[in-house]
Amino acid sequence: MLPWHLADPKDEHLIATLLEAATFKEYYVFDQAIFATKDPTARLYKEHPELLSDTDDDGLLHTAGYEATAQVLFHRGSAIPYHRLLRRNFAGHVNDTLTQTLLQTTEGGAARLRLALNEQHFMAKSAFTSYFEHDYWFGPPLSATVLDDQYKVGTTVHADPESGLRHEYPRLYVNWAMDKEGHKVVQIEELSDESGSNQGGYRLLRYLHAIRDIERGIFVHCDGAVRAYTPEQYERRCGKDFVTGRESASRYRKVFRLDGHISTDAWSNIAAGWFRGNTLMLEYLEGLSSSGDPAP
Repeated sequence: MLPWHLADPKDEHLIATLLEAATFKEYYVFDQAIFATKDPTARLYKEHPELLSDTDDDGLLHTAGYEATAQVLFHRGSAIPYHRLLRRNFAGHVNDTLTQTLLQTTEGGAARLRLALNEQHFMAKSAFTSYFEHDYWFGPPLSATVLDDQYKVGTTVHADPESGLRHEYPRLYVNWAMDKEGHKVVQIEELSDESGSNQGGYRLLRYLHAIRDIERGIFVHCDGAVRAYTPEQYERRCGKDFVTGRESASRYRKVFRLDGHISTDAWSNIAAGWFRGNTLMLEYLEGLSSSGDPAP
């Protein structure tokens, strides 16, 4: 049976329609391979083994020198989607608001970007068709006074007292701390009851890590990852009111990394884009937009 949007195909597009219908479910099915990193046996690297030399041990491709767009990376006749954990709700289209913000941050060589690619699925460049979505998530301008205060550290928990269809993110944990180099480090993790977060027997939670140079008033590092918890692990996770270590989850996959000059506004938009759909993230960022607000 064809997907609903292909129910009445034009004759000249019948072959393409049948091919899409045949691969439709496979593209969206959960596969344990999404946690693999830099697997030389993956379909992508069998076709394009040269990408391995520019891919780090976390499975992130250094995008400099490549034709990276907000939706796919074009390479030697192929259109390569980004990692499925970069999709909206882990199941839809790629979160191109986020990827566009990440790419814009690298303009002029200010920062260096690494992105995770879909190592199992790609297509001919000629077959790729871009799409347009109207849902945007941008962060507010933040207060440098709050961000660059070395004494404003500790853990903040934002909670939604309700749950259900319109309250899918019960808590957001944010921890700021000073490191040995005098930089301010933030870790952010959500709890999620959103339907897309339950896949393959895991609860998938988004995590963000960033480092701020408080002397220069900029971020110098930012990365995003997904942690996968078993039901038992997630139950234990819900009982802790702080950001836990990655060892608390069964699986972990980093999907993007930025190093270099990252402006405060860019970081705000990256954080909002990565936690797209989670209004607690926007609520937290709004709290950082005024120097009169409490410590982060």
